[in-house]
Amino acid sequence: MQKKLKVLDSSKCILDDREYAGKLLIIKPSALKEEFRQPYFQYFYATSGFGCYPDKLGGKVFGKILADGEECCFHRSDFLGTADTEQLPRWAKTRLEQLTAAKMRIRVFQINGEKDKNNLMFRSFNDAQKNDGVDPHIYRQVYGGIVNCSDIEGVFAMCNTDPPPGYFGHSMSVSDVVEICDGEHRGFYYCDSIGFEKIDFDTEKVDRSDILKILIIECGKEPYLAEIRDELKAKQSVVGGMIEPVYIARVSTTKQVDKVKDDIPMQREACRDFAKKMGWTVGKEFLEKGVSGFKVSATDRDAIQELKAAALRNEFQILLVFMFDRIGRIDDETPFVVEWFVKHGIRVWSVQEGEQRFENHVDKLMNYIRFWQASGESEKTSMRIKTRMQQLTAEGSYTGGGIPFGYQLEKRGRLNKKGKEISDLAINPIEAEWVVKIFEKTVKDGYGSHRLATYLNENGVRTHSGARFQCNTVIRILRNKLTCGYMVSGDTVSPHMKELQIIDEKVFERAQYILDQRALKNSDERKIALSTKSQAMLSGVMFCYHCGGRITSNMHTEKYIVKSTGELREKQYLRYICYHRSRKLCDCDGQSVYSAEKVDKAVIEVVASIFSKISDIPDETELRKEFNKEMQKCRAKQTKLSTELRKYQKQYEKLNEEIANTLIGESFYSPEQLSTAMTTVQQKIGAINQQLERINSEMEQRKTSVEKVRPMYEMFKGWAEEFRLATVEQKKMIISQLISRIEIGKGYQINITLNMEYEQFCEGWNNLNNR
Repeated sequence: MQKKLKVLDSSKCILDDREYAGKLLIIKPSALKEEFRQPYFQYFYATSGFGCYPDKLGGKVFGKILADGEECCFHRSDFLGTADTEQLPRWAKTRLEQLTAAKMRIRVFQINGEKDKNNLMFRSFNDAQKNDGVDPHIYRQVYGGIVNCSDIEGVFAMCNTDPPPGYFGHSMSVSDVVEICDGEHRGFYYCDSIGFEKIDFDTEKVDRSDILKILIIECGKEPYLAEIRDELKAKQSVVGGMIEPVYIARVSTTKQVDKVKDDIPMQREACRDFAKKMGWTVGKEFLEKGVSGFKVSATDRDAIQELKAAALRNEFQILLVFMFDRIGRIDDETPFVVEWFVKHGIRVWSVQEGEQRFENHVDKLMNYIRFWQASGESEKTSMRIKTRMQQLTAEGSYTGGGIPFGYQLEKRGRLNKKGKEISDLAINPIEAEWVVKIFEKTVKDGYGSHRLATYLNENGVRTHSGARFQCNTVIRILRNKLTCGYMVSGDTVSPHMKELQIIDEKVFERAQYILDQRALKNSDERKIALSTKSQAMLSGVMFCYHCGGRITSNMHTEKYIVKSTGELREKQYLRYICYHRSRKLCDCDGQSVYSAEKVDKAVIEVVASIFSKISDIPDETELRKEFNKEMQKCRAKQTKLSTELRKYQKQYEKLNEEIANTLIGESFYSPEQLSTAMTTVQQKIGAINQQLERINSEMEQRKTSVEKVRPMYEMFKGWAEEFRLATVEQKKMIISQLISRIEIGKGYQINITLNMEYEQFCEGWNNLNNR
């Protein structure tokens, strides 16, 4: 019987204004049916109803049970009050976050390359307009569903960093069309070089022939309908990759299957010989290849379901298997599968173990014990394999699987337990150069995964399978710690293997920081620009001083007439725009437009000033020499103080020994003199100990500062040397990593917030130089 948990009481509530709309409430246990009087069902998220307000006449409160999302209503008197969010269990906090998160129903359309006769894919809105506008005929739908985004910019970031389950298309880019299906911003939006353009778009003309409607159920979230493409990869992304081709013929692994005859010869022959011996006629054979009877439930195995259907049609009277564990190895399921056949009049036989009967309790117990033992054997086999794989990884041995880009297999004489020569990983020199290029483009030039994939494809680089690079392929390369010389399997990491290292660990860590930053869904938390394509130096790190909104950039064309000749000319220049004010999304009282040249110049002067100070800092050799000199001084003070401390400790021991002589009147000192002398020595010992603690603390602080400053010193020194001659893209990446936020307001008032790493560097440097 399930143990009932203690119900929630008013101690889990807070005092509030008793307005319940949009709040998590706690239902009184007495308002629930007895079987639901559990804390799980007491949490209720209120959405509407007159009962949400104390001054209304009605008393009904509408909302959802937090645990299962069931919509229902209660009377306001049925609640203890508003739940204290500080006391919520973890599952409730997660469920509440999901319930209150911003939601949008969207559909995403992308150009089908086969129909793109005018090469409009990845082209701007202006280019599309020049070619008779956005043509729905060349588009196909790649996704539709509910996403946790508050605006279309959030949709763009999500589709590039964390696509929803079932999304099967390239990362969102220029020429894609997004449909917002409900709300005040309902309509179609064309993804332009900067921002989105609202357009008319006839979805009836879009290719939706391969779209499936599915119900997606994720842990901690409400189920929702989604539209995905009828492609294997799209389906795999919904279920975490757990869709495989179905095999017929049951053995634990496909390696047990005869590759030539495509069957299970040993088991088949044994079963046929046994049937002939018993005088039975073999009517039909059910084969199941490569499906684990320990990992896969009988309800998910086609062969078992076909057997059951045939049994119900009375197509056979005897079920013969080589061994009973061929039916399955799940101890709390398979015994009942066997029993099901017997109850339906089917005799179940095993070549090795005879007939399984259920005539008494002993038969049932033996049946259960048999499959409990089989389950244990599978668990132990799985554990042995997993442990051995971890051991091989810890030893730095290749354990099989896909060969990462940048590497190849070589035979170096290593033998397996059967004496067969096996292969080891080695660096592929040609591919390794491209791996280095991928990291350089990410760290120095700020390339995103989509841009890198395009760059590699344009240069004719292909994956090991000969396929074109995709965004996820590039991200896997950037995330793979093998490039630093470490093999990783789960939580097991091998020792460093220099022969497999392609990328410096500091470069790898910097790439991880950039990827993590770009994956942040909340753009205000992001400190790295999502893209460096724009020629604007500061796009991605600029915010409006007045409304806090992100500052974007675009190229403005200004027309003017030359007075002397009357000629009409055009002038293009970059400008920064307050996204919120330009689209009237809030009451921003700042400027709409700022000159990019003016802002960039001011910020570059600040950055140049910072780098000039870093350039003036002595190199690491001088830094280490100065550090060693200071440490020698500290150690000399330590030695001197330790000598004095031992001298005073000996004096104190002698004075302590003199106490006994004083008590019997044989001492030269009176008790008062002895007490005064001991107090004086104790004070000196205490003072010396304080000085030693102070010196030890200072040495530790300097040591910590050196360790902390050294990697930052190398990084900032490198930036300082590169910055003056760097490209716009490189400058943009350096600035976005040095500066976490730039705020600009009226009259070009600029506030610059430096990155925490730089502040830590300055703090550590000051600690080293404070003497």
